[in-house]
Amino acid sequence: MEAKGWEVEENLQSASRKHAEADSKLSQLERQTQELEARENILKSEQLSLAVEREAHEDTFRKQKEGLMEWERKLQQVEERHCKQRSLLVDILIGDTITPSVPIEQRDANLIYVRQKSKLSRVWQAGTPLVND
Repeated sequence: MEAKGWEVEENLQSASRKHAEADSKLSQLERQTQELEARENILKSEQLSLAVEREAHEDTFRKQKEGLMEWERKLQQVEERHCKQRSLLVDILIGDTITPSVPIEQRDANLIYVRQKSKLSRVWQAGTPLVND
């Protein structure tokens, strides 16, 4: 019976050691799980931050693109206006030399018109106030 008592005692100690080892491994696994969850939360946060940053960059790019398109549209309008002014100026100059029958008052009015348009164009381009020449 004494041998059986030692055997039972030995089995209890073995079971106790295995239980302690299992508890230790369980604690280690729980700690590793918490670390993984913490890393996962950090990665999710960084992913969200990058998505927000990307969206902000895309928005900025879109606004810059729209601004550039607007600038190009205005440039095209200015170029068309200059082309018309050049054509009008040529008409005025040719009218002076080829068709002197154009009344002087009309030629003067045309020249004043060209000067005003040219002055407004310079103001628009420079962004400065209009100054009398």
